[in-house]
Amino acid sequence: MRGKSMKRNYDFFFTSVISRPMNGFRRTILLMAFLVITSFANATHITGGEIYYKCIGVDSFEVTLLLWRDCSTSPTPANLSSTAVLNVYFIEGGLSATGFPVTLPRLSYDTLDLGAYGNSCFIPPPGICVQEGVYRDTIVLPFASGGYLIAYECGNRNIGIANLVPLSSEIGTSLIMNVPMTTVDYHPPTVVWFEDFEDRSVGDEDDVGSTAWSTACASTSPCGLNDSDPA
Repeated sequence: MRGKSMKRNYDFFFTSVISRPMNGFRRTILLMAFLVITSFANATHITGGEIYYKCIGVDSFEVTLLLWRDCSTSPTPANLSSTAVLNVYFIEGGLSATGFPVTLPRLSYDTLDLGAYGNSCFIPPPGICVQEGVYRDTIVLPFASGGYLIAYECGNRNIGIANLVPLSSEIGTSLIMNVPMTTVDYHPPTVVWFEDFEDRSVGDEDDVGSTAWSTACASTSPCGLNDSDPA
């Protein structure tokens, strides 16, 4: 089994590409340098993206692709496509996997509320508009030694990148994700503990009156590629 998703990173408005580390189910490696966007004046299309997967069966994987589009410039940039083409390669040897490329349908297309995320470290300047297209479908990846590499590529990248010298309009976006096909055959037991610092006779003054909870929960049965139950 390949675990859980991680918290989304919404600081993508000032980066070329976002990375989401793998924690079980999901692993996202968006293969580009973190390039700071300081101007949208010459924007064209895509400002970034994200890709991740979830194992929903022994060989079945739900793949989600997010694309972010600049909607603040004039003339208005092109809209995001209603579909997205995804390719899959064997990590060992680099050959294209059987049955690919595939086309993911776009499920939603919305303008993001940049002030809704509650991140005090990120205060977007005025005049920024970002739209998000969500693409999702299920693909089949039989076990392969070394795993797979899932890739999305597009040439319509926002060109307002300050540290790309010389600045060129011929730049694109590559979103890369590894599916390592590793196994997790044992889980730790569920552990829950509680401590009320108000009852402590020795400790820091900051601890007085504080309460701490910590939990660690796991499935009651082992799971992995060697287990017939993927749940």
